[in-house]
Amino acid sequence: MDTVEQLAALVAESRNTTVALYGESGCGKGMLARAIHSVNNGRSSGRFVVVNCAAIPDNLLESELFGHKRGAFTGAESDRDGKFSVAKNGTIFLDEIGEISLSFQSKLLRVIEERTFEKVGSNKTEAVECRIIVATNRNLPEMVASGSFRDDLFHRINVFPLTVPPLRDRKDDLPLLCENILKDVCLQMGRPVIKLSASATQRLLNYHWPGNIRELRNCLERAIIISSGRVICLQHILLDSVEGEIEPVPCEGAVQYNLTISRDKLSLKSLDELIMSVTLERCNGNKTLAAKTLKIGRTAYYS
Repeated sequence: MDTVEQLAALVAESRNTTVALYGESGCGKGMLARAIHSVNNGRSSGRFVVVNCAAIPDNLLESELFGHKRGAFTGAESDRDGKFSVAKNGTIFLDEIGEISLSFQSKLLRVIEERTFEKVGSNKTEAVECRIIVATNRNLPEMVASGSFRDDLFHRINVFPLTVPPLRDRKDDLPLLCENILKDVCLQMGRPVIKLSASATQRLLNYHWPGNIRELRNCLERAIIISSGRVICLQHILLDSVEGEIEPVPCEGAVQYNLTISRDKLSLKSLDELIMSVTLERCNGNKTLAAKTLKIGRTAYYS
């Protein structure tokens, strides 16, 4: 990630170089694109315009990007600027570029090659006066090989490629990410800034984060809602498995507990409490599941 940030800082100094960001969904490609835009190189004073290519049907994408003239098609009741016009002197971020159709890829190729475009229904050529950043979680070389992505477009957008590693491969970033996310979410909710306990932080560090930063933000937002104080504790951390369900403790076979307790505190009661605590942690704070695993009543966790 240090290498990615260093390279991003270098390309940010260039006003017009096209940047291609690769990485899993939710790993922070949009955050990196915004960081590149924010560097004071003459572009940061303009707008950072985001276009989710996967969310816009092909028949609307051309108008969305390039704009249209009144009467160009049914429903075009007035002239409209497209995202390339709105992003003038700024940055346009084409997210999920791997999802656009082959037919539209040819139109986008011409725009990137010639740095010009025309609004739908217009013959007037306008200049592209913004930096272009694209992003995808798809393997574009494989798509090129299979014929679902144009080879010439790939080489046009792949001027300065950066691959953002998944969160599980850069756990050192997690504490700072948590701090920033907590500040942001608390501000949006109008609540005092809340902090993570040591046990909650450790639980987050132990998790594999299949949903990356997006999943981390969802997890912390849930924890803020659940917690009533100024600290997020272990029981407030509800983590999801890849399938979206709370990960259970194995129900069959041996369950290994590595327990350490000082001799002066050794007692049956303290061992019970420690086993309950460890089981609750393995159940991601789900008291119902932990009680079911230990074959005890759920009220035992509230006594």
